[in-house]
Amino acid sequence: MAGLPAISVDSLGNRNAHGLPPLRNDPGTAADRQNLVRVVELLRRDPPGQPTDDAWQMAKSFTAGVYIAVNTIMTAMAGATVQVLQRRRAPALKSQAASAAGSNESEWSPVDPDHDLARLFADPNPKDTSSDFLAEYVLCRSLFGLGAVMWTAGRDGKPAELWNLRRNYLTAVTGLTTDYPRGAWRYTMPAPMLWSSAAGQLILPNERVVQHRRPHPLFPWDSYSPLTGGGKLVDFLNSVIDSRQMAMDRGLSLDAVVALSGGTQDELVKLDARIREKFTGSNRGQRFIVVDGEKIEAQMLGSTPDKMAYADSYTHGVAAVLALFGVPAVCAFLADADYSGFYAAARAWREGNLGGEANSIGQRWTKDLIRPHWGPDYKAEVKLPPLMDPEQRERQATTLLNGKSVLRNELRAMYDMPPLPDGDQTPDEFAAEVAKKNQPDPMGGMPGAGSGDPIAAMLGSSDPNAEPAAPGDIDTPDVGDAAEGSLPGAVRKALQMEPVDPAPYGYCPDCREAFEMVERRRDGNAHCPNGHAHPRKAAKYASTQIELTGTARRKLLALAERVADEDLGDDGREDEPHITVRYGLHTRSPATVRQAVEGFGPVRYTLGAVSAFRGVDSGKDYDVLIVEVDSPDLHRLNAQLGELPHTDTHPGYKPHATIAYVRAGLADEYIREFGRLDLAGTAGTMTFTTADRTETAVPLSRPAVSKSLGAYFDRLVSEVCA
Repeated sequence: MAGLPAISVDSLGNRNAHGLPPLRNDPGTAADRQNLVRVVELLRRDPPGQPTDDAWQMAKSFTAGVYIAVNTIMTAMAGATVQVLQRRRAPALKSQAASAAGSNESEWSPVDPDHDLARLFADPNPKDTSSDFLAEYVLCRSLFGLGAVMWTAGRDGKPAELWNLRRNYLTAVTGLTTDYPRGAWRYTMPAPMLWSSAAGQLILPNERVVQHRRPHPLFPWDSYSPLTGGGKLVDFLNSVIDSRQMAMDRGLSLDAVVALSGGTQDELVKLDARIREKFTGSNRGQRFIVVDGEKIEAQMLGSTPDKMAYADSYTHGVAAVLALFGVPAVCAFLADADYSGFYAAARAWREGNLGGEANSIGQRWTKDLIRPHWGPDYKAEVKLPPLMDPEQRERQATTLLNGKSVLRNELRAMYDMPPLPDGDQTPDEFAAEVAKKNQPDPMGGMPGAGSGDPIAAMLGSSDPNAEPAAPGDIDTPDVGDAAEGSLPGAVRKALQMEPVDPAPYGYCPDCREAFEMVERRRDGNAHCPNGHAHPRKAAKYASTQIELTGTARRKLLALAERVADEDLGDDGREDEPHITVRYGLHTRSPATVRQAVEGFGPVRYTLGAVSAFRGVDSGKDYDVLIVEVDSPDLHRLNAQLGELPHTDTHPGYKPHATIAYVRAGLADEYIREFGRLDLAGTAGTMTFTTADRTETAVPLSRPAVSKSLGAYFDRLVSEVCA
């Protein structure tokens, strides 16, 4: 482009570089300016408009893959919290007096829990909890493309309650009036909620309804649902499901063909009736035909379900619907992944789609709910619960500790713990301070007075205002050139040496309270009477269990997530739902167990009512929240495994699946809330877990067909033809 003359406003006379007249502050004629004012004012008021989609039809689509995707988002967002922040402006220095006002540094910090805004989002209305409100809001945003929140005013005119409004009950009131300068909505209450005919409809000013729309490509007043944009994907998945169901229900798939050579028509009819009487019924719907053995001829004209690639079509359809809502299949438990793979997918989802949705919600509520009433110095943020692979976090923390450069508060931030007033210490500084406070071992030379975990020692209490550790609570002195055998457990672990037995002398190394390691769950810890946890390297006995999969697994994990963190006992939530078949086996050999159950057959079970093993009955400080299991097969399998050498640790066998461990006395509240599951399942494999935590899958092979079955049919034919 070299050599071209420079273009400027002056070189073009009264025109700019594009050859157009320069812009004026007041463009066009007076009429144009008036119309511009009207258009801008209309855009600012954002009046409601009529929807272009059928909200009722969208609600009917909340099944199958759509339900899985949206429910996954709802469950994830239900664990989020709404945090209200206030801007704290730093005072300007004299040297900055001449600077622009906007250059003053400011920071955002959480408001006091008693602040009106904090209480509003913590308790939005008399009916909903904060989690319920957020989950319902996300449901409406996902299905209808619109989250609509009505706020009611308190005595000061500011929002005092928040209510979600369903899109299918909202109708725009057309036109702007002096009573409704920004327009209005007509909200029609559902019939079951009415107590009088006069309460059926409500006119809401537009400014009382906060709209959070997914933008429509054509109509600025309307929202755009993912179901509208991806309707064909949803229809494809539904057609695959319907087609597969029809093929299985109506397709020709015989269980048996009984051939009677030389039989007459009457004999064939009699044999058919006798077989149906003996082998069919409401629960035994075998399909068979009885034919003359000399005239057997069959030709398949259609395709059986296994030939129609339903598996691939279903997988592709589900993946497409999940992608429509931005949900990874792993996070919806519809794809297999190892431990690290699951956390990688979950982290990417939360940092992308889910995090973007949380950020969008916070910004919308800040703009339309907070700033008009509390000003620009407050904002809302929707914070997702922290997610980090525990194993990866432990590795990072250990690496930082070994580097001796991490500060205590930096380590606490990794575990989502609040900072400590004196937390800006390196490991060396912390160890030196503790060494000064440390006293001689009160047990007279017994090793292991420390916590046994340098990470736990550096983290300290979860309460930033807690009292400092008492002398002897943490034993991490400067080891120098001390012999390996004399090192305390905490230092030995920090130096990556073999850890010592957490309770070698029958007492807790943290508080010196005498205790015996008691087992609660197969992957849990041992706890002393004061609640200190010590990981076990091995269990007392081997066990067998049925691992729950599919819908049953997802349901139990979802129920566990609904248990409030503050209600949990020491062992928390069960993260591997299973049904114990028998605990207390002495054998270490999978072959022995496999031989004991050979030919047993699949185990059928039904998950029933939510119940509990109460601490008041067992003398424990926790209740075990469970789902009762009805299964004669499990009772038979338990008895069959009882033929092996074992120790009974509980009186009788009560099949159940654990949901979570809650503080004693709290189980009844969740029993009423969770109700019943009524989910049926079948397991063809059992897991055998040795005392050292090694797991082996043991097939429950189907029993061989009885050799007398053929003789029975021969007898039956003889009776009919006699």
